[in-house]
Amino acid sequence: MQRSALSPAQKTAAERKATLLHMPAELLAELQRSLEDRLGEKAAEFFYSAAEAWAAAEAKRLKALLAEGAEDLAGVFCRALSERGWGSWEVEKFEPQAGLLRVLVEGSPIARSYGQSEAAVCHLFCGTVAGLAQALTGMPVNASELACAARGESHCLFEARALSEVREESWQW
Repeated sequence: MQRSALSPAQKTAAERKATLLHMPAELLAELQRSLEDRLGEKAAEFFYSAAEAWAAAEAKRLKALLAEGAEDLAGVFCRALSERGWGSWEVEKFEPQAGLLRVLVEGSPIARSYGQSEAAVCHLFCGTVAGLAQALTGMPVNASELACAARGESHCLFEARALSEVREESWQW
């Protein structure tokens, strides 16, 4: 996949439209734990859905601003998240026609701040990958976290697939 970089003018325009809130990852982890205590498994759905909606809108906005192809835009989007402290995001596999996007995240601040868990915990990132895939492929998708650093794995791995490709066991919550 070819790397494309934002020109200084494009980066300034892109950042001007995005208001960023900097907060400790531990605060987000505590918010997630509190919602899990009160909502159970529905908390995962809450984080996933919110991130999915945000990422789809953000990807569409960037696509209109940058006029990049889907593959280049996936890389631009992941690099922007990496630059904003969301860990190191990398597109591992992208097949737009098949509705498949796989993203590897090294150093997830969510997994690190959440701590050890038997279940995957990066629901916010999972929803982000779903929204990105949906915006870039034009297909409804479902994403799942195949690997999670909070479970002791070396990285987090997310995969979004077109709904026609989703199997029942892909839902983890």
